[in-house]
Parts: sequence; structure tokens; C-alpha cells
Amino acid sequence: MYAYSKRLSDLIARKYQAFIHEQRCYDNVFHLLTERIPELYPLSKVSVLFCYYKGADSRYYRHVFILYDNELVEPLPYVNMNEENRSSLVPIRLIPSIEDYFQMVRKDGNSSLANVLYEDEIKAVNQAKIWQKLWIRDLSNLYRDFE
Repeated sequence: MYAYSKRLSDLIARKYQAFIHEQRCYDNVFHLLTERIPELYPLSKVSVLFCYYKGADSRYYRHVFILYDNELVEPLPYVNMNEENRSSLVPIRLIPSIEDYFQMVRKDGNSSLANVLYEDEIKAVNQAKIWQKLWIRDLSNLYRDFE
């Protein structure tokens, strides 16, 4: 289970409100990392986690977190970061550096990395057996290539 930095999450949420928008986690992470905010220095301590998290309705939602020094940073106040929810995260891929993350964004053409991570995502959903618990929009994105 990942630890959570409430202090850093709250600080970033307050200080960088212009970069943080509800239901836009991919863009939020991209903007926070491209702005190279001092709270995330040294950059060698930053990684990016794409995953599914369990919402209040017990559905799983595709999401992305910044990890700083191996602790989750979540500036969106509606994402429940309690221990139970953190233990139910379904990792898609942990990207170990922001250089790797930006390279993947360039390759994908989108901060969601939906194309680059597609196979990893299918594998994660299969292993966790959460197909029937996925939010409908995330589910429909996974069915895009099936006939």
C-alpha cells in the first residue's frame, strides 16, 4: 500500500489552484510537472502512478497520482485517500521518472496515456478482476479495440 502525503497534497491544492481541476487528473499531473513547482524538488524523487481507485460508489475509476518520495500526492479534495482506499488501488503502471513520463506523453499524444498503457491496463483489470466494477466511461475506453 502506498503512503499518502496529506501535507504536500494540501499545500499543492492551495498554492496551485490554477493547475488543478475536478475530473481532469491527467491534465492536473501534466501541468504540475511541466511547471516544475519547487515543492516537487528534487525531481529525482518524483514518479507517476497510473491506476484505478475505488470511489465512494464502489466503482473503480482510472486515475493518475504524482508520487513524491514514494508518497501519493492528491490535490483533488473529493478523492478519498483513507487507508482502505489506498489499499484497494489497482496499479496500471508506475512510471519511475518524469523524463519517462514526458517521453510517454509525447509518444501517446495525450496526458491520459490511454494508448501507451492500453495493454498494461487490460492486464491490470484482468488480474484484479474488476471489469464489472469499472466506471462506464473507463469500461468503454477499454472496449474500443474489441470487435
